Amino acid sequence: SVGGFAKTIESGQRWPRPRCPNCDSGHIRFGDPAEAESDPADRSHPGWEPEWIHGTFAVHGECENPDCRQTLQAIGDYRVDYSKKSLPADDPWEERGPAYSSYYSVAHIHPPLLVMPVPQAAPEEVREGVLRASRVLFADTGLAATALRAAIERFMTSQGIASTTSKGGFRNARDRIEEWRKADPSR
Repeated sequence: SVGGFAKTIESGQRWPRPRCPNCDSGHIRFGDPAEAESDPADRSHPGWEPEWIHGTFAVHGECENPDCRQTLQAIGDYRVDYSKKSLPADDPWEERGPAYSSYYSVAHIHPPLLVMPVPQAAPEEVREGVLRASRVLFADTGLAATALRAAIERFMTSQGIASTTSKGGFRNARDRIEEWRKADPSR
């Protein structure tokens, strides 16, 4: 799911396998990230520590559905820090020093993974609103939330739920959603 990208991913751990945004039946499998260290010259400093390593990364993904094979690219930032993975019991870390891992934070995925499924029958402006939110989800969650809210407002309008009061003022989204819900108790 898309939510798996909301937290950092430690090297050696499985990457999330989201549903393919193209075919919606396959899942995306990501390979190993390619790292670009920000300042390798720091390594010559006498007090250098592995935790100083940071930079950007890119990782390639591909749909596992043989009839699709959609490719995706994810980019973001990475840093090196102490590993959270457990060490083998017969090889205590004191004998070889602390273990380190790279930690990846996704900033963008292209083409974007949809934050939610959109039914084929949904109006195009609703579909576009969800896609707009999906494009910025990792870079600006507040902007993504605003785009989703706008998509909900467009959906309410497409369902015949008035966006303004009888006096011409705007109605809040909650009132519109409640009216929509009450119009069909099975919702």
